[in-house]
Amino acid sequence: MTDLAAMLSFQLRAAKIEHQREVRSVKNSVKPNKDCEKCGAPFYAAPSHVAKGWGRFCSETCARSGKENGRYKECNVYCRRCGKAFHVKASAHDSGKAKVYCSVECRRAAQTAQIICPTCSQSFSVPRSHAKRSKFCSRECLKKSFKNSEPNRVCVTCKKLFYAKASELERDRNIGTFCSVRCMTRSRGKIVLEDGKYASHLEQSLFVLLKDQGLLKGATREFRFHPKRRWLFDFAWPELKVAVEVQGGIWLTGRSGHASGAGRARDAEKLNEATVHGWSLLEVTSNQIKNGLAIEWIRVVLSNRGYRV
Repeated sequence: MTDLAAMLSFQLRAAKIEHQREVRSVKNSVKPNKDCEKCGAPFYAAPSHVAKGWGRFCSETCARSGKENGRYKECNVYCRRCGKAFHVKASAHDSGKAKVYCSVECRRAAQTAQIICPTCSQSFSVPRSHAKRSKFCSRECLKKSFKNSEPNRVCVTCKKLFYAKASELERDRNIGTFCSVRCMTRSRGKIVLEDGKYASHLEQSLFVLLKDQGLLKGATREFRFHPKRRWLFDFAWPELKVAVEVQGGIWLTGRSGHASGAGRARDAEKLNEATVHGWSLLEVTSNQIKNGLAIEWIRVVLSNRGYRV
């Protein structure tokens, strides 16, 4: 029964489509006897419809648009950009959903801003909401502006002048210290502390702070804690099993060993092995050393392990 009903439904739809084609062919064969009052296109209207006052428009689109529509209300607004008057629906105007620009061109021109690139002096358009933060037309022009900028920093290792972005300096990301990653790694061979071992500039800063706070008692640097692996702690208190790792170059994404995927995996392995062997390991960054947060953490962990100054 289901198959029979489906077959009958299909045949009925096919018959309706065929009937509509025949009616359309008959209308097309009849000569037009009326002109559309809206668009002026000729069309055929049945005499019975004309006698009733119908047959004025060639389609429903023309009948529903314009002043000929019985529900039409005069409601003109002015374009926000060019000031040209244009019509909108009264219902849309009352609800606040009416258009405010007369055309797509005016809308796009009003929502975009023209900016002159300081590098190549070419004009380019951006959304008006991005006008304050868009200064360069391309990434190439952005890079050229950095190369052409006046040097404002001196490298700690090679004493070379280089440029550092003001935004990075304001964030205190420790970027204005070295001109390159190579100089950052070479700085470790330039600084020798009181214990006779080499140190980086961050380790030197933390060493000075620990000495001022009296927390160097029982501490050692470059301590090897694992019996098989050659891992070293930057600072360690072996009797209390407390260690501190200084993480430098973390903002050099893609260029620093700690910031890469392999570097993060190595650091995680070292941290986990230290935890397995009973160590309390703290990882501190340049900002935490400068603002004193690193010293506070070290003092709390040492006091919890029974450390006495």
